[in-house]
Amino acid sequence: MKYPLRLKRLVKKGKFGASFPGSLVNHFSHSSGPGSLNKKKILRPVTDDFKTVVQVFADFLQYLFKHAKEYIIESERKINSTFTWSAIEKNTYFVLTHPNGWEGNQQSQMREAAVAAGLADSSTAANRIIFVTEGEASLHFCLDKNPKLHQERGGLLVVDCGGGTINLSAYSQTGKGGFEEIVSPDCLLQGSIFVTSRARDYFKRRFKGSNFGSDAGVEAMARAFDKPEGTKCIFDHPNKPYFVKFGGLRDKDSNYDIYGGRFKVEGAKMAEFFEPAVKDIIDRIIKQCRNTKDGVSIKYVLLVGGFGRSQYLYAKLSDYFKPRDIVVLRPDITQQNKAVADGAISWYLCRYVSARIAKYSYGVSVEQEFDPTNPEHVSRESTKLTCANGKFCIPGGFLTIMKRVCFALFCFLSCYRCQSGDSPKWIDLEPNSFHDLCAIGADLIDMKMNMKPQNSGSKQFYELNLDLVILFGSTELEAYVAWKEDVSICHFHQAWQSR
Repeated sequence: MKYPLRLKRLVKKGKFGASFPGSLVNHFSHSSGPGSLNKKKILRPVTDDFKTVVQVFADFLQYLFKHAKEYIIESERKINSTFTWSAIEKNTYFVLTHPNGWEGNQQSQMREAAVAAGLADSSTAANRIIFVTEGEASLHFCLDKNPKLHQERGGLLVVDCGGGTINLSAYSQTGKGGFEEIVSPDCLLQGSIFVTSRARDYFKRRFKGSNFGSDAGVEAMARAFDKPEGTKCIFDHPNKPYFVKFGGLRDKDSNYDIYGGRFKVEGAKMAEFFEPAVKDIIDRIIKQCRNTKDGVSIKYVLLVGGFGRSQYLYAKLSDYFKPRDIVVLRPDITQQNKAVADGAISWYLCRYVSARIAKYSYGVSVEQEFDPTNPEHVSRESTKLTCANGKFCIPGGFLTIMKRVCFALFCFLSCYRCQSGDSPKWIDLEPNSFHDLCAIGADLIDMKMNMKPQNSGSKQFYELNLDLVILFGSTELEAYVAWKEDVSICHFHQAWQSR
């Protein structure tokens, strides 16, 4: 979750009490992500073993909410002495941001943590706890900082380079002045903490056996390397040396070239720490450019996020894409690390993005009436069963309702998905590609008495036609069960929200 800059500054200055170590927050983000992300090994922070990820996040949200609430009350009472929190509590909404790669399960965990933290109760959480991807929030930040981008008819690729994840989101402008996704958003674990992790491994090898080769000594070097004014942030060229200052003037080990609490790292070695991230980011940008909807050309790469402030990363990307007629821009170099926080607020107020691309193919498991002339049915004849209407059916069919990369604002959806472009007609052909996405249910007790019996030979059965409805216009899917009652009225029952 990102929080407004004013509150962020107060936390950093210690005015809200204890601070949260960056490694802990980044590790939470890393641990909470879906299995589909290619997770890399990073240093685990020291936490209580009995704390689940949801509990850690709930504690974090509770801490932020408690002090944010106190700050708001204190500030408002300077203007209106009679102000009370209850006057605005019911109209308070929370926008939580998450990496592009997070899905419905992670959103559900975040909402569960928000309820446990007291941000909202379970009855109102669906409406008051709202999600937006870091990529889409960053787009709003870029558009607000550079209004000329509103007139750009080419593709815009937002690359949010954070501490743990790199989020890539591509958009183009619609005829009505809004924006639409032109390729499925991407996410990779190659943020700045992995640069520090590679540097830490190097320090551990280089200073093994020295007076400062202990875990505590190496960690002090890594912290010095990682801090805002540290070596990682000032690195801009591989042809000059850099110094890591981790100790005091008395810290010395001449056998390992440590003098005055600092040591030298050649620029070429610094570049090695960055190279895996640079390579992966370039590869993913190329992939996004190749897969755009309707062949839209990417004209600008908008670089944001704390890692986006790296002059070396910016120079490498600019040098690579300039000959390809793609301009790399940093909309606001002074406040790169608050792009998501400010962008999330802008997203809630403006909602520039009006259409998105489905990441997966969605469908439902169905029973097909047995057809003895169909080879696929014959090969599965041993599985046939008798349905309520007395006819033989073959279970395990898959009916695709929305294909992957299907461009849609409103569609009908079920609770299974597969990752291939064209879904097979039978689940047993690719059983590992189908996943339980959600359980959808509705209270149909009022419909029960209105159902009329039907006959098929000696069999009597009841039939009820229902539709599964998906609203795909936001960053979080909303699913409903719909049916017609008395012909003229359509009732909706909200069943699930996630993406």
